[in-house]
Parts: sequence; structure tokens; C-alpha cells
Amino acid sequence: ACPTVAGPISNKGCPEVTAAVIKKLNEFSKSVLFDSSKATIKAESNDKLEEMVKVMNEYNSANFRLEGHTDSTGNAAKNLQLSKDRAAAIKNYLIAKGINESRLSSEGYGITKPIASNKTVAGRAQNRRVEIILVK
Repeated sequence: ACPTVAGPISNKGCPEVTAAVIKKLNEFSKSVLFDSSKATIKAESNDKLEEMVKVMNEYNSANFRLEGHTDSTGNAAKNLQLSKDRAAAIKNYLIAKGINESRLSSEGYGITKPIASNKTVAGRAQNRRVEIILVK
């Protein structure tokens, strides 16, 4: 399925996405900045988004889910919608840059999956993120 790059037979001859690749994608996605309380991607995030495009193009048989998350500040229903909109904004950027839409999905989880305490500024910053998950 991938005549120009080598990969295992178990993956139809295409390179496999490793945990290190997913970690790299998430480092890029966590660096994507949005306007406050909006799903508008800030221009200074374009370099990180372009790196995501490059990595996804290297693994063109892989499918990914973009998961949006927020901190607990503000209205939970608005945060849920914001998380969905931000994940969709990155998905739409990737599609606009040539990543096949069938390879991508997005979902938002609002405040429901924190990775740090919402009691500190640093914790809230960590909770505002879009994660990239390999879909198998």
C-alpha cells in the first residue's frame, strides 16, 4: 500500500505509527494556541501545525482522532462546545493542508478528562489541550 516507503507486512507494507510518533504529534498539538475562549487558531501556531502535517503524511495509512479538552474555568456546557470546536479547527486545518478527511475524526470532552489540577494556573494550562490518538 506504500510503495515509496518500507513497512511491515502486517501494516500492508506501510510504516507503523509508534508511541514516539504519537508523542511527537502531541507535543506539536499541545503547542497550538487559540484565541481566548474561541476556536480560532493563532498564526504563531502554523509552524507546529505544519510539522503535524509532515508527520501525518509520513504515515499516510494511519487514522487519527483529535480530542479537545478544557480547564474547569467557566460554564461546563460552553467548555464542552469549545473543546469540540478546537479539535475540529485543527482537523479542518489538517484537511485543508491535504490530509485525507477519512483519516481524521474529532471530539471534545470539555472538563471531563483533566491531566492536572484545575486549582493552579499551570494545571489549568495543561488541561487546555488537543490530544492526538492513533485509531486502530
